[in-house]
Amino acid sequence: MAVDKNKSRREKISFGYINKKQYEFIPAEDVAASNQRIREFMSPLVKEHAVKEAISRKSASKIVLNS
Repeated sequence: MAVDKNKSRREKISFGYINKKQYEFIPAEDVAASNQRIREFMSPLVKEHAVKEAISRKSASKIVLNS
């Protein structure tokens, strides 16, 4: 899944920007859309990790029972 560089609005800010109020709030719709893209991208990775963790736990329990 490719990420559109034009949609990325992350910038490095300093306390000077905050003190001078040189910032803007990101609209809730943009945050929700970003969260949805992240959730869709991470879903297969999270599932794969859960499967590997379950296999690892079963393997570890077999080792403990056999020792």
